[in-house]
Amino acid sequence: MPEIITSSPPTEHEFTNKRENETPRESVNFSKCQMDKVITAHNNDQPVEYESFSPYLRDNNPDDGSLKQEMIPEDRAGLEILKLLNEEFPNAKAISLYDEYNLPPGQAESYSKQQKENFLTSIKQRLTSEGAKVDHFVSESSKVEAATTLVEQLKNITQPDSKSVIKEKGGAIYFNDGQSEGGQYDDHFFPLRTKGGRWTCEALDASSFLNPENQKTTHLVILPKRFEI
Repeated sequence: MPEIITSSPPTEHEFTNKRENETPRESVNFSKCQMDKVITAHNNDQPVEYESFSPYLRDNNPDDGSLKQEMIPEDRAGLEILKLLNEEFPNAKAISLYDEYNLPPGQAESYSKQQKENFLTSIKQRLTSEGAKVDHFVSESSKVEAATTLVEQLKNITQPDSKSVIKEKGGAIYFNDGQSEGGQYDDHFFPLRTKGGRWTCEALDASSFLNPENQKTTHLVILPKRFEI
């Protein structure tokens, strides 16, 4: 169980050093999260939101929509980090962008309304039993319409070389940021929608910034390493 700081909100140096040997810290690379901005915003009573525990239904029990008793390592670490952030940033808002949109390999039919409702209920029950707090729950499936709007707006944006930031090919849609660090995608293009017409997590998550209020908020999002680009 990680040590919890209950004194005044930490500085960036204190936050990083005191987490160095804790289990959640070992699972997270904090070097890219601009923690100084998060801490400064929180200490100045500016709006801050953080997200670390956002499980996928496909990683749990899709048949009945429940969380597995023994969660996958990424969700276990995310939940421990959520509890840590609950303590460190008491005036910030905890968000869970839970996923009942992406399907297991080979499944074509979307989850039923009952499966989705059961999943959210199961998440809330687990948080209660673990003593963790989430202030606002958002489902990935609720962001589909916003993702479509986001892409339509991005089509009007061009790079300095006059090329569009959006590339469409065979039904798939890609975004070119021109400056990704990880080199995971060729020519800095990464997928927003698959050829089959399903939106990626990147597109669904980014669509939240169409809300002007979210553009005024400092966001801290803890993601598995596979999302690094």
